[in-house]
Amino acid sequence: MTAADPRPGDAEETPYTSPLTYPGTTPSSSGLVVGPRYREIPWAAVDAELARLHVAPLVHRTPVVAVGSNAAPAQLRAKLAPAGRSAPDPLVVPMAYVELHGLAAGVSAHVSRPGYVPATPVPTDGGMGHAFVVWLDPVQLAAVDRTEPSYDRVRLPEAFGVLEADGGAPFDGCDVYVSRHGCLLDAYGRPRRLVAQRALLRALLDESEQLRGIAGECPESWVTAMRDRQARAGAQAIWRSEGRVRESSGALTTPRRSRRNKAPPGNRLTVRPGDQSPSPLS
Repeated sequence: MTAADPRPGDAEETPYTSPLTYPGTTPSSSGLVVGPRYREIPWAAVDAELARLHVAPLVHRTPVVAVGSNAAPAQLRAKLAPAGRSAPDPLVVPMAYVELHGLAAGVSAHVSRPGYVPATPVPTDGGMGHAFVVWLDPVQLAAVDRTEPSYDRVRLPEAFGVLEADGGAPFDGCDVYVSRHGCLLDAYGRPRRLVAQRALLRALLDESEQLRGIAGECPESWVTAMRDRQARAGAQAIWRSEGRVRESSGALTTPRRSRRNKAPPGNRLTVRPGDQSPSPLS
């Protein structure tokens, strides 16, 4: 398959329209969302490709660690459609596949309007995982901010996320969206990790008779029930009453949404070649 061939996410349903597909399909390595396609290209070649496409270079973009569906090209296109450029100049978003230390994809203690239970970042004990970083120009960043009303965009502290690969220098200039509702805990009181939405909803329903009372016995009935705002609020109240919620880590709660976060031009984001589809951190 060539770099210009369609990749996962190019012609598929999004979590907005099919909530049980959350967090969506991610690519397997770094590249560019270019209109309806995803192009896998070496990260070192990204700035040259941006120049060829006559769009903002990396130095004029904000790098954001993708949590949940922001790592899925189809969902990014849905979120950024109003911010896209008219043909023949398509929407362009660089996506870097990286190693992330000290942070994992947890589960937010709220229900989205489409009915899925979304992700939020949670600190770990220093383990390493893979993630995508999306690089958004100012118009795109404002557009994504508007799609995240339940989140604050914060600077990712070095202690929680150091992006590195290929022996390059650490990079600490990323933002990340953190849920204002806190994260859900598992049966052992630990932050629950993000899994496929159907498996997550089955587990949540199995663990709570009160949730089954308002959302039924299966993921499909959950999505139908959660179309109602009162049902969404009810689920959140049940989680809190059952002691299943932990507030977001204090180190991840200083909002940056009103500030423009520009990556320092001297820093090089270090990227690992992807050899498998990551579990998005999304």
